[in-house]
Amino acid sequence: ANEVPEVCDILIENEPEVIPIQIKCRGTANTSDISKAETWATNKLKKDSKKIVGAIKSCESRDVHVNNQTRGQLTFRSGTISPICGIVLVEYDGASMRLDSGLPSRSRSGVPIHYFSVNDFKFLCTYLMTFSDLLRYLQSRATLEATKFNYLNREKDFAALYRMSGELFDQGA
Repeated sequence: ANEVPEVCDILIENEPEVIPIQIKCRGTANTSDISKAETWATNKLKKDSKKIVGAIKSCESRDVHVNNQTRGQLTFRSGTISPICGIVLVEYDGASMRLDSGLPSRSRSGVPIHYFSVNDFKFLCTYLMTFSDLLRYLQSRATLEATKFNYLNREKDFAALYRMSGELFDQGA
């Protein structure tokens, strides 16, 4: 009866920093048609953008309970963790897709929100290898205007640009 509400699907934590993640996978949804796949992904991104804003707010303002496979049940007391960004992942295997310009790029408190396909995020985790490398990439990415990286399935291009520019995104890029 006293069930704790879910804050997010995944919480990457490196105390006190955390990254809440919302993820949507197609499962058995029929998305073989490109336009249907784009419509499905767009709808899921809109829905989960609201959830990630709520997850960021929850991490900032209340106790967060986590079931960690290695460490067991954990409780992060209100004010002890700080979301450094939010991430929304969606399973989308089509060609590069421009995201809806209405998706929030920041939470109400100013925390950056990033949108990736599942494959793009897996690529980044492999390419950047450590939490610190991923964090630097996301922080640099967040300094750009929202429309610069407003695509799914283009992260390999963006990561190459990041590496070629000395691991900082050029504001004029």
